[in-house]
Amino acid sequence: AGTNRAARSADRLTVRSTTIQDIKDAGETVLLPDMSDASYLLQAALQGKGLRAEVLPEPGPEALRLGRRHTSGKECLPMTLTLGCLLERLEKARPEEKFAFLMPGSDGPCRFGAYKEVHQLVAERLGFGDRVRIWSPPFGDYFQGLPPGFGAIALAGFVAADQLRDVLYDVRPREVRRGEADALYARALREVCDHVRRTVQGDLSGTHVTWEAVKGSIFGISELMEKIAGQFAALRSGADLPSVLIVGEIYLRNVPASNGRVVEELERRGIRARVAPITEFLQFSELIGARLKDRTMSERLSSWVRHRIEACITAAVARPMGWRLPTAVADVVKMAGPWVRDALEAETVLTVGAALDSWRRKEVDGVLSVGPLECMPNKIAETQLVHIGEREGLGSLTLSLNGDPLDPEPLDAFALEVKARHRARRGPPPPAVPADGELQGFPELEPEGA
Repeated sequence: AGTNRAARSADRLTVRSTTIQDIKDAGETVLLPDMSDASYLLQAALQGKGLRAEVLPEPGPEALRLGRRHTSGKECLPMTLTLGCLLERLEKARPEEKFAFLMPGSDGPCRFGAYKEVHQLVAERLGFGDRVRIWSPPFGDYFQGLPPGFGAIALAGFVAADQLRDVLYDVRPREVRRGEADALYARALREVCDHVRRTVQGDLSGTHVTWEAVKGSIFGISELMEKIAGQFAALRSGADLPSVLIVGEIYLRNVPASNGRVVEELERRGIRARVAPITEFLQFSELIGARLKDRTMSERLSSWVRHRIEACITAAVARPMGWRLPTAVADVVKMAGPWVRDALEAETVLTVGAALDSWRRKEVDGVLSVGPLECMPNKIAETQLVHIGEREGLGSLTLSLNGDPLDPEPLDAFALEVKARHRARRGPPPPAVPADGELQGFPELEPEGA
């Protein structure tokens, strides 16, 4: 009897491999956790292949309550919120609906590696086991089992989503007319989603994907993104605002509702924010995967195509925005080497490396790291960022989040520090030109005969 119980427990903990075709054949709806607007680009790609796909709403108070009710309190906040969002949807489902919930896996010493098993256990315990399966692509090969073209277009969509957010956060705090950047962003996101949805219905062969990469067009996405970036650049004033890079745990930095909408809080304090991209983690997972085995020539070509996709779309946006091209993730990992061993295989490596890279390139005036409360990778990164600050002058703030509202005092102090560093690195701002009624204090500006 004990052996049977152990076997049943092991079976419940095993998240079985599944493919897109399995999901499509079963008539299941793919549920995508909200992970920035990249989720909507993946939804568009899946819909273009004839699947039903749905992005779950941003987590709200009810999702947090549900997630906490069915976890012990020791789990990370992203685990709690993604579980709560899933349960919210399952409770509203019609009897005939069946789902596949996307929850990627992870290796290394991080609780993220156990998310998928916990989701499955809770779903079974609540009687949803026959209604939802967990779709968990493996760490190091998130596009396993997908047609070459589908994976390439999905990746292009992720890159486009990251770039769209970058241009929004760059322009919005210094737009000439308030509200125009948000309105343009909404239109641009719909346009890119529609483009991706149409594109996946075409030729998805490896030969065609390679040719698109060689040309640099990337299925027309490069040209589309360059046009959109030009439209954003036209909305931007010349205001020289301090800049902060937001790094840390991938879910919390990418889902505004989970981090207290910290980007908007920084903007209210006169600071531009840039969020570390989702594709950074995809590159890192590929880098780790490549170390585990000798790659074939086909795998090397696929890797080149993926890097080419990112490079072409990023460059297309950088041209009209006047940005420098980003540092390769492999070099970011090397930069973190003196502070964090890459054998850790966790986001600590990227958090530290990206912070150092942006600071040394003088692209930012400070770094804000977000992570779950009591998160080991987050704590390691926080400690090393303090040491880096002592040696290189980089100012940082680490927020350990558990779903509670943000405390404004640390953000206020951090904002003052960032502005001081900005002035010190860029020099004092030019004197403001007074209004016509204030010329008396500037005799050289008074009109003749006054």
